[in-house]
Order: sequence, then structure tokens, then C-alpha cells
Amino acid sequence: MRSFAPRFSTPLDAPRPRGARLLEGFSPKLGRRIRLFDRATFDLWLCLEADPTVLCLCERPLRLSPARGSRLVDFWVHRDDGEQLLLVEDGEDDLSSPTASDIPLRRVAAADLAAAATWISNWQRMLPTIVCTGAWMQASLPLSIFPYVREPMALLLRSAISASQDR
Repeated sequence: MRSFAPRFSTPLDAPRPRGARLLEGFSPKLGRRIRLFDRATFDLWLCLEADPTVLCLCERPLRLSPARGSRLVDFWVHRDDGEQLLLVEDGEDDLSSPTASDIPLRRVAAADLAAAATWISNWQRMLPTIVCTGAWMQASLPLSIFPYVREPMALLLRSAISASQDR
């Protein structure tokens, strides 16, 4: 992994939209707390935290300015193969051709997040433990786990299998 200076490291300060939820979390990749205002964006953040190809990210990095209205970009993501802006589709978008400088813009549909529901649910349960115990984890631990991971599995299903084997 090569070192780089992230293009975006601080999110734009945006007030919470009226009636919106406030969802907060701690991002191990960023080493700081994040604040999000809807469930779809929170779910996308969990996917980005779990994605090993994501080297760096930033929530609300910039504002798109189409002909009418404007909208905050949900995430900027940096991977080995380049940068990308992510925009969660909310059904109200009328952004036919937003301008986002030289970074490609990708829309994330609700169907994409629904397809990753098990992955999101697992990471929502694991992330607090990862954050709390991260200071004590040895670098060799993740490497020793990799050989046993074959495919994604719901944590609830795994505990049911373990309980049936204990009988």
C-alpha cells in the first residue's frame, strides 16, 4: 500500500436536516467519529468500513451544483485503482449530469444496499468490538483468521450452528 495525502479529510459542516435522525459512529479507517443523517448513508458507511479495498474515505466531502439546487456528495472513497464519489439514491434526485470535477461519480441504489443486508448487519454488530479492542489487537491476528473465512455468513446463523453442535 503506497502512502498518499487524501484529497478530502474533513467533511463539510452540514446541519442536520429537519426531522432527520442523527446516526454517529467511530470509523477505524478515519480514526474519528462520523455523523450521518439517514439510514442508507449509514449502511453505505458500514460497507465502506468493511471493504478492504477502501484505503481512505470521507463523508460529505463536497457539494454538487447542478443547474437547479445542490446536494452534498455522501462519500469520497480512495482505492488503489483511484478515487470515486458516492451518492446514495434517495428517489428525489433530479441530477441528470452533476459536475464533480475530475472524480467519477457513482450512484448507489437502494437495491445495492439491500443486497448487502447480511454484510451490513454483521458489521454493525462487529464494529463496536473492533473499535473497543483495536488498541490491544496484534497485527498477526487478522492474518491467522483469513484461512478460515470462506464465504460471508450471518452471525446469527453461525451462533445457531454452534448451539446445535454443542448439544
